[in-house]
Order: sequence, then C-alpha cells, then structure tokens
Amino acid sequence: MASLNQSRWLGHPNPGRLLSRLLPARRWRIVTRVEEADLIPAQLPRRGAALAGPPGSPKWLALDCPCGTRHRLLVNLDSRRRPAWRLVNASPLTIRPSLDITQAGTRCHFTITSGKVRWARSSHQTPRRRASKACPESEKP
Repeated sequence: MASLNQSRWLGHPNPGRLLSRLLPARRWRIVTRVEEADLIPAQLPRRGAALAGPPGSPKWLALDCPCGTRHRLLVNLDSRRRPAWRLVNASPLTIRPSLDITQAGTRCHFTITSGKVRWARSSHQTPRRRASKACPESEKP
C-alpha cells in the first residue's frame, strides 16, 4: 500500500489528483433505489447509479455518462421492451451488453464490468493520425 506522506501531497498543485492515484479507485455502484423513474434524484454522486422499479425486478437504471459531460443515461432493464440491457451484478455494477449512445453529435460506447468502465473502440471512430512531414522527394520540381 502506498504511504500518504503529508509533505508529498500538501505542496502538490492538485492534491486530489495525486491522492486519487494513491488510493484504490472507486467503482460504479448503486446508490439509491426508487419505485418509479420520475423519482430518480436530479443529482447522483460520481460513479453512482440509481435503480427504478419494484425491488425484485427493476425497470430502469439511471447514471451520468462516464465521459465527463454528465449527461444522464436511462438504461432500460425491462426485457419486454427493446432494446433492453441486463443488470448482471449490482455491487459492483455490471451491465450487459455495452452502452452505445449518440447524443448531440457525440458518441459514447462503453461497458461497465465489475464497477469499471471500459471504453469500446468503434468502427465509426477514425483513429488519430500523426501529422507527418512531407517527404523530401515530393518537394522536387
């Protein structure tokens, strides 16, 4: 385990970021359960999700997208409606299949497995290419 030497992190420009690297990462988890989707709180804690529906068979999972823009995702867990996702495990959170959301020109494609977000590389995404210098031979007249 890493030591939390005060002199190491007190003088750091961003001690929260340094401490987050030293401490174990928080995983996605269910923070609240409500009877109806309308009762889901407007604010959820970071890496927190809410289940909506009866205790034995929840219908919705609400979470803020892990991309950082904090847009709210409502994931259908009712197998009678399509598309539907499956809540494999509530603690730590695991959802199947992957979530692929396109909103306002942005696309987020990821899975949550054992409380960890794993971003998917999509065929629609173009890989970044490094700007290369022009070949000296192509500059000849």
